Amino acid sequence: MKSIRTLFALLSCAALLCTASLAAGNTFLDVPNGAAYAKAVDWCVAHKLMNGVGGGRFDPNGTLDRRTLATVLYRAAGEPAITTTPDCTDVRAGQWYSEGVAWALEKGILQGYGGNRFGPEDAVTKVQLAVIFQRYDGEEPVWPGDPTGAAATRSEVAETLMAHLVHRLAEPVVPDGSAAPSEPAFPSQDDETPGD
Repeated sequence: MKSIRTLFALLSCAALLCTASLAAGNTFLDVPNGAAYAKAVDWCVAHKLMNGVGGGRFDPNGTLDRRTLATVLYRAAGEPAITTTPDCTDVRAGQWYSEGVAWALEKGILQGYGGNRFGPEDAVTKVQLAVIFQRYDGEEPVWPGDPTGAAATRSEVAETLMAHLVHRLAEPVVPDGSAAPSEPAFPSQDDETPGD
């Protein structure tokens, strides 16, 4: 009986700590207030760009796959109408990510690997993330290659999203409150750079 009371007391304390952590401003249990990426995570959640992974967690050191990044950028653009269907054999129609991938391919922001392959479940690498946001900003980068293939973390993606989108999305969360709504700039032509 004593062990049941002790267990109950420990569980109650854990619940109070979790509640206090969330009440103190943390959206997720694994994103401490003082973390360098905490503000970016909160910003992405507030703008409905990114979500957690379940269980009150964001998984800041986890990876984000290409279909999810395409969907996030599609949401940031206001989910505009899609005028093309991707010819990638690994992107199925009617999936939660189908429109986001179609839009990102149509705009040339993300591209496939060749051979009609997009790699929707592949983790976004750090180099891919840099190239994708250069394209998102209207630049036409040259593919530098990706010799290490090091995956970007979810917190790095959140920080990159905030850095590139904070002045494009009308919202009250901007630190100085001065951001005005504007449309994201997209490249006007499809770039056949492989492997973003």
